[in-house]
Amino acid sequence: MATRWHDIQADFVDGNGLPATDNIGNGRIHSVAVRAGWRPLAGLRLDLGYVFNDGRVTDPAPLFAAAFARASLAQIPNVARHAARGSVDYTRALSDSVDLRIAALVQYIGRSRVGIGPILGGDQGDYLDSSLTLRIGKPDLG
Repeated sequence: MATRWHDIQADFVDGNGLPATDNIGNGRIHSVAVRAGWRPLAGLRLDLGYVFNDGRVTDPAPLFAAAFARASLAQIPNVARHAARGSVDYTRALSDSVDLRIAALVQYIGRSRVGIGPILGGDQGDYLDSSLTLRIGKPDLG
């Protein structure tokens, strides 16, 4: 998928040392996303997903042109290059009115930049997030 972004808003630190938001210019993002799901058994679902983003500021606003002169800094802020997730969901009836559900999720959020400039141009992301849920109950009470 390809998208064009116009008048991108990003955070930076102004000449007085205060955080500010401004239009940094125009850009584009090329993305590829893959998702797969599988039900090997009744009540069991496995899901995997991956996204690759190549986002670039292609036409910087004049005030920010110097910040994007190097290709390594031209990445659009807050757009992670990689993201992935995997989940397992198992549901089983324990009785006519009570179900057991176990769900696990692991997701990776790739590295991106917070904003632009020496202070807010730092990295963010590059972490794993996970959860594990166990629920026993009826649809409206668990």
